[in-house]
Amino acid sequence: MVRDAAAAAIACGHFQQAVEWLEQGRSVIWNQLLSLRTPLDILSNSHPKLAKQLHSLSFQLDGSGTCTNDLEPIKSGVQQSLQSIADQAHQNSLDREKLLKQIRELEGFERFLLPKTISELSHAAQQGPVVILNSTSNQCDALILMLGLDNEVIHIPLTTFKPEEVESLAQSLPTPCGERLWVGTVKPVLEGLAIQYPSETNLLHIWWCPTGPLAFFPIHAAGLYGKDDTFGSKLSDYAISSYTPSLTALIEGFRPSAESQKAFQLLAVAQPSASGQPHIPGVKEEIDHIQLLANENFPIVRLEGHMATVDSVKQGMRDSRWVHFACHGLQDVLHPTESALLLDGSSRLTLSDIIQLPLPHAELAFLSACQTAMGDKPLQEESVHLAAGMLLAGYRGVIVTMWTIMDHDAPQVASDVYEDLFKTSPPDMTQAAKALHLAVQKLRKGPGKKSFFHWVPFIHVGI
Repeated sequence: MVRDAAAAAIACGHFQQAVEWLEQGRSVIWNQLLSLRTPLDILSNSHPKLAKQLHSLSFQLDGSGTCTNDLEPIKSGVQQSLQSIADQAHQNSLDREKLLKQIRELEGFERFLLPKTISELSHAAQQGPVVILNSTSNQCDALILMLGLDNEVIHIPLTTFKPEEVESLAQSLPTPCGERLWVGTVKPVLEGLAIQYPSETNLLHIWWCPTGPLAFFPIHAAGLYGKDDTFGSKLSDYAISSYTPSLTALIEGFRPSAESQKAFQLLAVAQPSASGQPHIPGVKEEIDHIQLLANENFPIVRLEGHMATVDSVKQGMRDSRWVHFACHGLQDVLHPTESALLLDGSSRLTLSDIIQLPLPHAELAFLSACQTAMGDKPLQEESVHLAAGMLLAGYRGVIVTMWTIMDHDAPQVASDVYEDLFKTSPPDMTQAAKALHLAVQKLRKGPGKKSFFHWVPFIHVGI
């Protein structure tokens, strides 16, 4: 519905309205949870009593919204029925809405926690263009936000990328589709941005925010390969690509971090032999190499094998600014929030676990595991995957995989990424997208020239 509404706005020339509607109508669950976790500093300074009341209601709703058990313990060990939890959450929600209405009557708080306007959403483009790709049953369009356009939105109709072709390609993924993405989507966007010449050094950074079935496409891999592989025929010749599930998620990532309050530390989790899964070769070597690259300059906390329990990993995530997982990942299509990173034995760190972990010092997560950015097709507008969960928990950037990855590719990509990032002290997480770009290019063009299926799954999400 929201994609059709945006297409209607586009047809009327209301491109700003289309962007606002897409942001308001997509990633609804994530945006609601982000709203519950919004810092209340400004409100606290002016109206501390109201801020305290709002924090209390938001905290209770956050807990009930991420509850995954049928029964939830409460005071004195008494258990509350699921219906009782729902009733209480509903009442808390009503109370919170009444309180927000009261707050919005105060001077200076008229738009407090209301959906963002285009002037606010434009901040998503502060470090590079953000390209929203909208697909409906009738048309495909690109809407571009850029710094310095005074809140204007560039509209590029993707007339050669037919909706029926989008659906057909989506059904056949991960079949290579670089050429069609290049011709139908990316080349028109680059032309609309007036980017005419490729570069080996001064690459633009583009954030992609695809909607509908396009959310499952490897936009970063758009280009001509094989005999037509010439410099300037691929997106990677012009730009570094990142993804974002929503504009709000990207804006949150650009907020100043609390790095001064927490010394740098990287948590490295290694689990090659989860219950019921094939052994992953090279996991220990992957972690060993990260530690070698750190060269005693940066503290690494290792949790391996039976040490990698859910509780120990959660605590390690709280204590560390960066985290690296080398393990199996599992996408649960029937219960998306139970998608998980597989730890010791049959233990799982689920998406539900992750989104309940507010991590104010978190910066970068590297999920060297399969299917960590694979969403759920019935919930394609909700970005229900581990990558988005990491962003919601507080990580500003995440390196993840769209599909299954080859066992020997992950250690190589991880090694190349950290070798680049550890060149500065302290390491700069905002360089993660560039480091991954270089690592993937090395995998694609280096000795052996790995095929499409080897290098395409690796993507960067966030900043």
